[in-house]
Amino acid sequence: MWRYLVKAAISAVLIWLLVRNRDLGGLASEVLAVNPLPLTVAAVVLFALLLPQALRWSAVLEAMGHPRCLRISLPLTMIGLFFSQTLPTSIGGDGMRAWELHRDGLALSSAVSSVLIDRAAGLAGICLLVTATFPLLLGLVPDPAVETGVALLLVAGYGGIAVAMLFDQLPYRLWRFRVVRGVAGLSTQLRAVLLTPRPALIALGTSLVYQVGTVGAVVALARGLRIPVDLTACLVIVPIANLATVLPISISGWGVREGAFVAGFSLVGVAASDAIALSVLFGLLTMLVGVAGGLVWLARYGRRSRADDGS
Repeated sequence: MWRYLVKAAISAVLIWLLVRNRDLGGLASEVLAVNPLPLTVAAVVLFALLLPQALRWSAVLEAMGHPRCLRISLPLTMIGLFFSQTLPTSIGGDGMRAWELHRDGLALSSAVSSVLIDRAAGLAGICLLVTATFPLLLGLVPDPAVETGVALLLVAGYGGIAVAMLFDQLPYRLWRFRVVRGVAGLSTQLRAVLLTPRPALIALGTSLVYQVGTVGAVVALARGLRIPVDLTACLVIVPIANLATVLPISISGWGVREGAFVAGFSLVGVAASDAIALSVLFGLLTMLVGVAGGLVWLARYGRRSRADDGS
């Protein structure tokens, strides 16, 4: 509970720092005045992006020797999105994905491992896109401090993945600890996903599709809010913001994402109030898309309850 309170406090403080000297009424009016057509396009894109997420998880499960088709991974991905918006950080959504998969017959340890590896594959996808667009960043924002900051984020991302893959190389005397044995087993499975051509191609490819789709949704929302920002700027800034929100210090990225949008888009001349409105609208739309996952979870819960009553 205290961790949730700390993260809630961090999100609240970050948001307060961003809006304390701003016209909240004007900010709300800007968000509410969004053009319905681009808003609808963004919502459709975000909903469609559940498919590559589910495909990635299916690829991970297949590489682990526990194949699950889209008929299973897609509804559970939707449930995960819903709970990631309603429970502390994305861990709430990941925990529900693992639990629901376990209730569908997979051992809990394997279900948890699959979700963690899926997360690692998603992080790798973000890092790859940020790396690919780094030359664009150099041309867009010729600021050594910004370039160094992004490079450090990439080092942290790639470094974390590398450490996770090599955890089973720890000295054998440490293997007497249960947690070390568990993480070591996870390292083996993570290598099986990211270093084997077929699952790696699917996992990383779907991660890139998801990230590019997210950029497209942000571009649509920017058009809806009449914010003068082009595709190139979004292609550079949005993945960096997504990479920053991977840090488990806030609730569903709130506060961190807004700060990253303000810092990033200010470099291309976007007003801070516009960047905040864009980020808030993106977060609210993600929550709205997540409602579908809540309905899926309620339907599954209802079927289980009826099955239990009939047994």
